[in-house]
Amino acid sequence: MAGQGSARPPVARERATVIRALLAGERVDRAGEVRVHDARVWSRPTAPPELLAAAVSPQTAAEVAAWADGLITVGTDPAASARTREAYREAGGPGPLAIQIHVSLAETDAEALAIVRDQWSHATAPADRTWDLEQPEDFEALADPTDEKLRSAVLVSDSAADLAERIAEVALGFDRIYLHHVGKEQTAFLERSGSELLPALRSKL
Repeated sequence: MAGQGSARPPVARERATVIRALLAGERVDRAGEVRVHDARVWSRPTAPPELLAAAVSPQTAAEVAAWADGLITVGTDPAASARTREAYREAGGPGPLAIQIHVSLAETDAEALAIVRDQWSHATAPADRTWDLEQPEDFEALADPTDEKLRSAVLVSDSAADLAERIAEVALGFDRIYLHHVGKEQTAFLERSGSELLPALRSKL
């Protein structure tokens, strides 16, 4: 619910306030950054869901700590993920910590890297410019898909054991891990996840 830019966390907090009011059964009118006119949720869950704030930078993680029920971030670098996690906790952020990790697992390292190049090269665009891009061609124009940058954006491997070890390093201190295989073909990945990757990962967490 929050992005990287400095203006986004306050808007996300306002959205969270609206959502919580709706889930509490209130009729909501609001004319701020978030505009709501006489809204009401008729069928509400027995218990309201957690509102996790999405944050990539430590600055944003610290800012959302005041209102979030938890944090979700994304990354492949252990040190960067740790800084975001620690900033949220040090600012008093409660609740679960979740992380999404982009991966590519294939029979060979070259095949795994080719999958990233084909499907996830946009991740090599400069991070400070991607938040305001709108169209796929905008990302493509800024992408710089060198092998080094592709491997920085996605954990690439032909070994489930190696990938599990690297995932565990990135996810250290987090309560929930969401793995995103960036390839179009998911069947082979899911089969290897069940037989190799997840058992190896569980042994390291």
